[in-house]
Amino acid sequence: MGQDSTKPEDNLKLVEETRRTFGRVDILLPIAGVNSTMSIPDMTEEEWNRVMDINLKGVFWGCQAVFNLMREQRYGKIVTIASVAGKIGGITSSVAYSTSKAGVVVLTYSFAKALAPYGCNVNCISPGPIETPFHGKLDEGAREMLRKNIPLGRWGKTDDIVKGILFLCSDAADFITGEVLDINGGMLMD
Repeated sequence: MGQDSTKPEDNLKLVEETRRTFGRVDILLPIAGVNSTMSIPDMTEEEWNRVMDINLKGVFWGCQAVFNLMREQRYGKIVTIASVAGKIGGITSSVAYSTSKAGVVVLTYSFAKALAPYGCNVNCISPGPIETPFHGKLDEGAREMLRKNIPLGRWGKTDDIVKGILFLCSDAADFITGEVLDINGGMLMD
């Protein structure tokens, strides 16, 4: 649709188009994201802002765009995507990426608390290494280092994340809100 998740007006337009087409908006998955491998000494303001704009501000604008609608409907499911890096810091990602994903966790808690009185659920999935183009630039040594830190002994698949999203959007998760579901093969156990 040519929407830019970092623009509040584009998020509002997308929500309105969806509501107009389907009559309501029951589920939001604000999952745009970018990585950065820029080191702390090399981090530039431009790179920091790019990562924050997409990974954190874009999630906020999406959640804000459905806030009033879901509150009025007295129903809605929002599932954000953080990262294991948002809990432990970057291993193969930058401080900007890790910080933005930690922000997504706290943003999720804030929206969960604000929307809970209206029967809406806001949860987060925190993936570990997943086989996607997102990690495609890692060399074999980095990939193997990450795999060795996963007790299940393999990288995750996109289907592993999809199953978590489907669960959190289902009626089976109606009494779950403000939860961060770690899907990382045991990489982080807290």
